[in-house]
Amino acid sequence: ETGWRINGMNANLWAFVSKGITLYTIAYSRGHEVPLKILGKKHKGVNIHDRFSAYKTLAKKTKNVQQDCWVHIIKNAEELAYFYGSEGGHILQVLRETYRTGKDFNHQGTNEDIKNLFKLMKDQLNQPYKSHKCKTFVWNLLKEKNNLFEFVKNPEVDGTNNAAERALRPAVIARKVSGGSRSEKGAKNYEILMSVVQTLHQNGKNLVDHGSNILLTSHG
Repeated sequence: ETGWRINGMNANLWAFVSKGITLYTIAYSRGHEVPLKILGKKHKGVNIHDRFSAYKTLAKKTKNVQQDCWVHIIKNAEELAYFYGSEGGHILQVLRETYRTGKDFNHQGTNEDIKNLFKLMKDQLNQPYKSHKCKTFVWNLLKEKNNLFEFVKNPEVDGTNNAAERALRPAVIARKVSGGSRSEKGAKNYEILMSVVQTLHQNGKNLVDHGSNILLTSHG
């Protein structure tokens, strides 16, 4: 999700990306009720996200498998390395090596592989940190045990939410140019248009060649 404005009021533009479909919605809320409304309580699959609190609440309500984004995890560790020196640098090195090892399984790993990978990471991260920030980061990360390595064994799951981040870029550019939407109707029109355009793009198509077919086959 990223910031958006509707007639000068703060809102949020959300991007949901799955295999073959990209869906946008604009809402004033940044809470879990937005993805819950889009996905529903009974949707099946794996939710890949940046560990934002709304997705954690969503996970509790849907009981779906989660995959934390490793790009965001490593980015957080880079900040620790910058501000807290060798302690943060140690965390960063361990996490980079862990993610690299996870990718080396090429989505063909087993539950035993995941168990061993987590144990190795945990053993390397568990040390007496002087920095409260480093200690808290490691403690919180290790609590994510079940959400870190789904990508190791699942060919359908990436270890990052890069697809969703890429889907937000056109909206970020549009926001810089337009400042957002001038009305709720305009916001609704924009989210529909962007959903169509990006879904076509995701499937190697474009609006010029396929837009007329969509209009002819749409209802309402």
